[in-house]
Amino acid sequence: MNPLPQSKVFLVILAAGQGTRLGPLTSNNPKCLVKLRNKSILEHSLAEWKKVAEIEPLVVSGYLSDKIQGLTKVKNDEFNNSNMVYSLLCAREKIERSSHSYIYVSYGDIVCSAKNIKKLLMSDSDLSVVIDLNWKSFWQLRMENILDDVESLRITGGYISEIGQPIKNLKQVEGQYIGIIKFKKEIILKELANYQHEILSSSDVRKTAKIKNMYMTDFLQSLIKKNISLKPVFIKGGWIEVDTETDLNVYEKTLNQTGSINGLIL
Repeated sequence: MNPLPQSKVFLVILAAGQGTRLGPLTSNNPKCLVKLRNKSILEHSLAEWKKVAEIEPLVVSGYLSDKIQGLTKVKNDEFNNSNMVYSLLCAREKIERSSHSYIYVSYGDIVCSAKNIKKLLMSDSDLSVVIDLNWKSFWQLRMENILDDVESLRITGGYISEIGQPIKNLKQVEGQYIGIIKFKKEIILKELANYQHEILSSSDVRKTAKIKNMYMTDFLQSLIKKNISLKPVFIKGGWIEVDTETDLNVYEKTLNQTGSINGLIL
């Protein structure tokens, strides 16, 4: 698959967390360096991006940051007391200095196929979010009760109107967010400045801690409330998330049996 002519991209990989649910596998490595088929999650992810784009990767590291080598990094020193949005804030200066019009963000524990990445690259919206329509079969592969993990996703008029909220039933789920976003640079810089202002202006320790621990889906929901349009980029499988030891065991078994996982060939 050849790179697109316009596909030189600035890719921010959020990889600060330890990944405690992976047990001993992260005792000596950050989550993004856990291996599947003799390659780390990060290596698999970058390989897929490189199939369709000339990438300038920036890793937001944290836990065992020194283990991540050969890539440009910024460190989230508060990785134990923060979440994805705060990690993205740590990349703000690098984003500001970049010459790119759009900023791509990917979680460090996912691998997405080049085919799906290409769909995102082709989106001309100011803010695009990758959404899996075939999420249910993938969730069922990994867990017994999908309601324990699934979050709301609603589409109205071709745009995301609700994301990442607790659900009462599956009617609230029209797809699932996979952890990859494309932001217009001006939008993300403005919203990260607003987010930082919230942190700095808070005098309540508990409120500050809550803000630093904001989930990315809650951040996206806050943008919806500001009437910022979130365009879904629909995919049907072709990606994985490595969250637990069970995930890895299921993936290895499935790869041995079929050669692919959720439509992703590794």
